[in-house]
Amino acid sequence: NSKLAAYWYEKAANAGDPFAQKQIGFFYEAGIGVPRDPARAVMWYQRAAAGGLASAKTDLGVAYVLGMGVARDPEMGAQLFQEALAKGDGAAGFALGEMYERGMGVAKDLEAAQHWYEAGAKLHDPPSEFRAGSLMTKDQQDLRGLKKAAHLLRASETAGYVPAMHALGVLLAKHPELAQSPAESTL
Repeated sequence: NSKLAAYWYEKAANAGDPFAQKQIGFFYEAGIGVPRDPARAVMWYQRAAAGGLASAKTDLGVAYVLGMGVARDPEMGAQLFQEALAKGDGAAGFALGEMYERGMGVAKDLEAAQHWYEAGAKLHDPPSEFRAGSLMTKDQQDLRGLKKAAHLLRASETAGYVPAMHALGVLLAKHPELAQSPAESTL
């Protein structure tokens, strides 16, 4: 019952629980059990971030980058992502990587994107591991880079990230010498 879940999350959020504040923010962002209200979502993300929840800063950064519930401000979004990453949220590294890979509010820069994806990967964020590994597979002649890519893709795949499973399979099909075992290259 999404309405009942929203009721209890908002009750806990009003009592000051940062995790509940982030969750009810998401509910307002997506319209789950409550009317969709991006501005109210941002308010809850701000409260959760003020309560010390790094992942809420990442959510708030996304709102600024996309202009969802606030005026579009990619610079503020990037700042929030960097703060969240410094506090241990690997998803913020992914968000920064996406900004640079896609040129979202910043100049497109694949080296910067790789840097941020790797920063997220160091914090064991599966999407960051996937994107960092995927970018490394672009140069099929760099065996050292391909070994590192396979390592990152394995880490993401082990966490259950489905796109990494596919990317690792494609990489091993092209480079069976990177397989950790004969069985891995035939999966």
